[in-house]
Amino acid sequence: MESSLKELAGYRLARAREMLSANALKNFDSSKHSGVIAYFTKEYLKTEILDRSLAVVIKESSLCREKSDYDDFYVASRAEAEEQLKNAKHFVQQVEKYVSSR
Repeated sequence: MESSLKELAGYRLARAREMLSANALKNFDSSKHSGVIAYFTKEYLKTEILDRSLAVVIKESSLCREKSDYDDFYVASRAEAEEQLKNAKHFVQQVEKYVSSR
C-alpha cells in the first residue's frame, strides 16, 4: 500500500499539472483549484476536445482531495486508493496526448 500511496500522490500532482498545461495553451491561469477545474471543463470537456468522462475523474478526485484535506478522520480504503490511481493514470495519459499534439 505504501508504494501505491506514493504513486497516487505523484499522479495527483501530475493531474493538476496536466490541467494547468492544457489551460496554459489557451493563456489561462487561476490561483484556485475551482478556477482551474471550471475552465478546463468548459474548454476541453464540454467542447469534447477531450473525453467528457474525464469530468467524473476530476469530480471524484476533487472530492477525495477535499475529504483528505478537511475531514478530521478520513482514511481512504485500499480499493478507493487503487481506483483513484487507475483514474489518475488515465486522466494524465489523455491530457498528455492532447498537449503533446499541440
